[in-house]
Amino acid sequence: MSHLTLTKFGINIKVPCLLLEYKADKKLKQLVMPIRDFNGESNVESVARDLKRKEAILQIPVELIEKMLKILQGTLKGLSLNEAIDKVNVNDNGNLQINDGCDSPAEGDTSENSKDFW
Repeated sequence: MSHLTLTKFGINIKVPCLLLEYKADKKLKQLVMPIRDFNGESNVESVARDLKRKEAILQIPVELIEKMLKILQGTLKGLSLNEAIDKVNVNDNGNLQINDGCDSPAEGDTSENSKDFW
């Protein structure tokens, strides 16, 4: 079994999926995990547990996966991305870091740099 080092983790809200970038055997790899049958009423905790089956995602705390899913769920209910992020921060009072200059499509970025990245 190879040693994995997670380098980036995000979520795509336009096509619901988790995005992971990790190093395995000195190679940079990317993993896109589609989130199927997820809607505004889905049980976030059970979906997060189901997603934790891949080796690359085992390093990510289930709480962080749940926060990403709650942001996705908020956008599916009609909230803007910023409103969904604020709601997660207010409700969970957690330590969710949002990078305004994000170079991944986790926040719906469609620039050329993000297309090359993912």
